[in-house]
Amino acid sequence: MKTNRHVLSIFVLLLVTGIVISCTNNANQKVQPVLGIRSVQIIKDKGLQFKDLNKNGKLDKYEDWRLSDDERIADLVGQMTLEEKVGLLFHPNIAVPADGIVKYDFTEEEKAAIANAANEQYSGPIGPGGQAPAGGGMAMGQMRRAATAKSFIEEKNFRNILNNGVAPIREFASWSNKMQEIAEATRLGVPIMFSTDPRHGATLGAHVSGKQYFSQWPSKEGQVGITSSRDTAIVRKFGEVVAEEYRAVGLHMILGPQIDVMTEPRWGRNMGCFSEDANLTSEMLAAFMDGAQGKNIGPGKILVHLKHWPGSGPHKGGTGQWLVYPGNNFDYHLIPWKTGIAKGALAAMGYYSGTYFDSLNVNYSYHMSTEVLYSQMGFKGAICTDWGVVSRGPLKPSLQGKTTLKDNMEMIINAGVDQMGSETNNNLVLDLVKEGKITEQRVNQAASRILQWHFKLGLFENPYVDPEAAVNIVRSDKNQKLGYQAQLESIVLLTNDGVLPAKENIKIFVDGIDRELAAKYATLVDDPNQADLILIRAVTQEERGFGGAPAAQGGNTVNRPRTAAGQGGNRQVAAGQQRNAQQMAANMNPFAARDVDIAFPSAKWDNIKALAKTGKPVVVAFNPSGSSCVLPADLKHVVKGTIMIFDALDNALLDVVFGKFNPIGKLTFEIPLSMNDVKNQLEDVPFDAPNKAFKFGDGLSY
Repeated sequence: MKTNRHVLSIFVLLLVTGIVISCTNNANQKVQPVLGIRSVQIIKDKGLQFKDLNKNGKLDKYEDWRLSDDERIADLVGQMTLEEKVGLLFHPNIAVPADGIVKYDFTEEEKAAIANAANEQYSGPIGPGGQAPAGGGMAMGQMRRAATAKSFIEEKNFRNILNNGVAPIREFASWSNKMQEIAEATRLGVPIMFSTDPRHGATLGAHVSGKQYFSQWPSKEGQVGITSSRDTAIVRKFGEVVAEEYRAVGLHMILGPQIDVMTEPRWGRNMGCFSEDANLTSEMLAAFMDGAQGKNIGPGKILVHLKHWPGSGPHKGGTGQWLVYPGNNFDYHLIPWKTGIAKGALAAMGYYSGTYFDSLNVNYSYHMSTEVLYSQMGFKGAICTDWGVVSRGPLKPSLQGKTTLKDNMEMIINAGVDQMGSETNNNLVLDLVKEGKITEQRVNQAASRILQWHFKLGLFENPYVDPEAAVNIVRSDKNQKLGYQAQLESIVLLTNDGVLPAKENIKIFVDGIDRELAAKYATLVDDPNQADLILIRAVTQEERGFGGAPAAQGGNTVNRPRTAAGQGGNRQVAAGQQRNAQQMAANMNPFAARDVDIAFPSAKWDNIKALAKTGKPVVVAFNPSGSSCVLPADLKHVVKGTIMIFDALDNALLDVVFGKFNPIGKLTFEIPLSMNDVKNQLEDVPFDAPNKAFKFGDGLSY
């Protein structure tokens, strides 16, 4: 009797805290899931428990976890108002603040400022996620930090939110819980699906910027480094770790991986990809998805959001404006997409580029979205635009600059795209439906595709996380060791004139490497003339903006700190975007492109050659920052060792240099011999530079 009272007291405690766990039921029913509850009541049916999300006291189909996702989605969409359904078609930003406190509503001063703000209605770049924050200092994906829970969740019915904020783990998880609690209390209790850009680099950059709280892996925002290992087992582990750490803090979808095939060396986002080889990209993608999504997406797993449809590697001249296929190689760029779809991808992101088919941005193209992705390739998920696509306009010269934001939304949704990244003006879509320009049937279709995410992730049963458990899960010793192993395996040794591995206790001069750390491996000297070895770490070129222009002015030093805009060049600040849009609108040739120079900066090379003139052996670790690279023509005559490093930490580089780890990395792309060779290759064809400094697959060991 005492035991029964003890069991009952535990059950009551679990019920009060919002977690109800039941035993398994018979073989014809699913296992009782964990229910996370903050404000709704429990409904019991045949000894099982369900959440009364719509607070009506009875079990609705969408609340019944025993039913199929399709049945639940149909029931929920049938109960939703037009405003609630339209809210699903938006994917805006709210960044968790460092203190983890939810901003529920604007202050009176903020409300007055918003009321007085101009309402821009015409297409034109106004910054991804809205107007750029005053003063800058924030990664582009972290815009809309000041958006409120009341506005987004209660008033606009947004249920898909990009969170690229950075906060300590406990605060991060607590913030996610509070946001979900607000969503649970709404009319239908639909939970939030939180997405994020990649945030597992050894250091942060690009869309997520700040202190790194998660485990540290190669590349700031991509897979080109980990792919160098050719180690599918560690890529699968990477997917598992990303899922584990994301779910621990309340994140559910990675805006990635980036499966563009890097056939155009000048494109500014190559270092976010896997490889120049579509088949290697597919192999690594499959391994990552096995880890991240698993065979059955659910609690503990995340969704991938594949990007960028239809494969954004082949940009005209590398500028990032138009996709071209001079080698008639369109199908080659679809190979990873076929793999991703076959593995169960349910989210795809269309890029900013215009298409060769109809000179429209891919998100505005019915052919690219509906006829190719859905009809021909059998995609079953939802398409979301990249961030800020709506405000950039359709790109077609006859339309660009002549359409309103409302026109753009109409074109995008009717093209078959289901969701708009960064946008918040839901009234425009509501007006389009009321005017008959978008049918409610089309809204229902989009909402149904998007709700797959929430149901498959198990969010309707339990969107909450344990902040204390998260502290022990995220950046655990296990995950850190795996990430460091991946960093080591990512490093590629390209040339070695007998100087590597370096001997212990030699004298070393370093440039671009943490001096305190280097001193643990060798005797550090300030005068390169006194060194036995000179070791340099250098970024290969200035980072570039969306149109291919340098994002910042270069200097004369070998190394320059990264800018807040970060890697990749898919976005710029508002002023730069304005110039880009004006140039595109005025351009009579929609496929024109300006030259993009990816040669290693001459000023940096002069500094390296000056160090080499000391007569001391020089080893250079080149770190590509966005585009692929062209290394100096006299490289092998100047340096004694060449290493390619993909944002790995200095201690991983030093472990390789000093032989504590025997390098195994192989290049995942070719390095053309010169800029002329870059210009004489075709944007859509792999491995076709007439002359190569290094071939795909090159890489030495000791």
